[in-house]
Formats: sequence, C-alpha cells, structure tokens
Amino acid sequence: RCGKACDSSKCMVEHPAHLRRDRGATFSFSSYESLYACGVCGAEFKEVVDAKNGVISSSKFVGDLVCFCGVHAAQCLRSDPQRVHENAVTLSRAHDLQEHLDNVPDDVEILTVTWGATRPVSVSFQPDGLRFLKLRVLSLQTLEGFRTVYLDQVTVPSLQDLTLQHKSRSCWVHLDLPQIRNLYLRSWEGEADCVRSLLAEAVDLETFAARCLPAEDLRFCSDCLREVTVNRCEALRTLILDAPYLTHLRVDHCFNLDNIEFLHPSSTGGPLKVSSRGAYLGGTARRNLRAHPRSVRADDDQDAARSVFPLASYAHEDHSGQAARALNGRSSGCKAWWDAESDGESDVGDSDDEDEEPEAVRDFRRMMAFVARRAGDGGD
Repeated sequence: RCGKACDSSKCMVEHPAHLRRDRGATFSFSSYESLYACGVCGAEFKEVVDAKNGVISSSKFVGDLVCFCGVHAAQCLRSDPQRVHENAVTLSRAHDLQEHLDNVPDDVEILTVTWGATRPVSVSFQPDGLRFLKLRVLSLQTLEGFRTVYLDQVTVPSLQDLTLQHKSRSCWVHLDLPQIRNLYLRSWEGEADCVRSLLAEAVDLETFAARCLPAEDLRFCSDCLREVTVNRCEALRTLILDAPYLTHLRVDHCFNLDNIEFLHPSSTGGPLKVSSRGAYLGGTARRNLRAHPRSVRADDDQDAARSVFPLASYAHEDHSGQAARALNGRSSGCKAWWDAESDGESDVGDSDDEDEEPEAVRDFRRMMAFVARRAGDGGD
C-alpha cells in the first residue's frame, strides 16, 4: 500500500493529490491559504503559501495529512484509492508549467496539476501522437493561465476520471470522451456547451459532480450512472436523467431548478437519496421526485459527509442563498418536495403560486425602501 517494506512500523499513506477537493482560499498581502478536503477519507487540510510581489518563496501543508495509517499489507487492491499510486505525476510548479507538461513521461497513468500558470493565457494541454495512451486519471485542479484544453478519445483513449476546476472565459475546452466514467467540474466561467455534448455521449458515466456550472439544462443518458451532484448551479432550470439505477441525487443551492425529469426509472435496487438543501424546486420537479418509485429524503448530515462538496462548505451559503432567492422572488423553505401536504399541493394539480410573498422577498423590499429613504434624506 505505501510502497515500503512490510515491517513492524506503521503503514502511512498521504492523501492522493488527484482526489483532493478544493474548499476555497484566503488571501493576504504576503501569503494565501488554500483549503482542501480529501475525496477518500474526508479529512481537511490546507496549504500555506508565502508569496511577495507574485513570487512564491515557500509552501507547506498543515492539518491532517495522513489518509491511511495502519498495518502493512503484502497486497493491496488496485481499486483501493488509499495507496501510493504507480505511474502518477503531480505538477505544482507555476512559473514553467508548460515545460513540465511537455516533459511528462509517456507511460503516465495519473496526471495532476495543482497550480496554474503565473502568466495569463499561456498554457496549452493538447495531447498528440502516442504520448498519453495509458492516461486513466486527469486532474486539472486549476485552469488558471490555460489557453486550451483539448481532450478526445483518440489521444486519451484510456481516460476515465476527469477533474476540471476554475475555468476562465479565456480558456477554450473541447471534450470528446464517450468512455469517461467520473466527471468533476467546479467554478466554470463561460459557455458550457462542451459539457452538455460530453454528457450526451457518455453512456458509461458513473458519477457526475458540478459546482457553479453555468448551464441551463443538463441531460444524462447512462445505465451505469449512480450519483449526480449539482451544487450552486444557479442557471440550471432543467435536469433530465435517463439513469434507471441512480442512487444519489444532490441539487443543493440550485435556485431556479424548475424541472427534474426521470426517463425509464427502475423500481428495483436501493433507494434514490435526494438532497435539496437550500434549493428552490419548481412544481414539476417536486411532483416528479415524489412520483419516482425509489426516491427518499437524504439524511443531510450523513449524505453531506460523503459528498464531493463537504458539509462545512455550506456554512456561509445559507445567507447568500436567501439573498439570491429574494432577487428571484423565490423561497426554498416554503415547499418541500417529499411532502405534498406540507406545502398545500396535490399530485394532481401542482402549482407554484404562493399565497403570500416569501419572507426573504419582504426583507429585501424593506431593505431597499430603507436605502431609498436614506438617499432621500441625504438629498434634502
């Protein structure tokens, strides 16, 4: 597991770089801290970077840095993520990232980029020839400074796990990967047409997770799909799932999700756990969720603990979510999808009309009226 001799010492494995999840960052004049959570064990840690005038002098990781600690084992399953991965390359150099990408060994199976380029719009990732035929996992944890990311089934035929984070509008992304199995997207600026076209052909997709993805509709078609997570996708209005054996659906903090449609849902298998924390679901979405033969309300604490977006990252979002719903004239607290009687609806005649204005909207209107009065007093 750890790549060392089996003796009386402890077997210790650090968090896999390609499976760590971004939790945000804090900045100061001379340093910044990047917060992470391990996608395997859920432990939280951070990277402290000292930098003055854009020059990085040192960096170190602080917190729980061990993913596994136990007894040595003579054999370890290849599918076990808590191990030292062979043929894995992690790039964390910012000033010469393009040169390091060009020098990656041809037999690499796991490629991780943790830092972007310091020069804006300077890096291109376009595999060609026979370089990355064995690449199974690609984790670009920041696309800052990237100009082009071009991935297709010819140049990376073995790619199954893909992570793309912090895409800017200046970065052009092309994805033609029908063989993809796990897709993780976060903080996406600009159009998302390449994501929609990818989902249309990803018939073997197993897990999908997206945060802050500017797509109005997402359509899935995969019998292998088990988990779908869309978090803070404020533009998302329609979610169509042709995934008969789906087991987890998370639509947390989606404020405009009017329609969730299930095509060919299966009544066999385990329950479909649905989490809608801080979300507004339209009448059609709620009705279709109740009509699904296996849908149940997910336990918020337990489900969030295993989610790709940890529960702690939601702590600051409730207040911003109320403001966003107020601007949209919507309140997620008025109607719960799992109980038709609690929100005064029936499965026959579902309506989105509110008997009274949501509290968040009233608070917003009172605040704007107060600001207008203060402005008027100042003008006099």
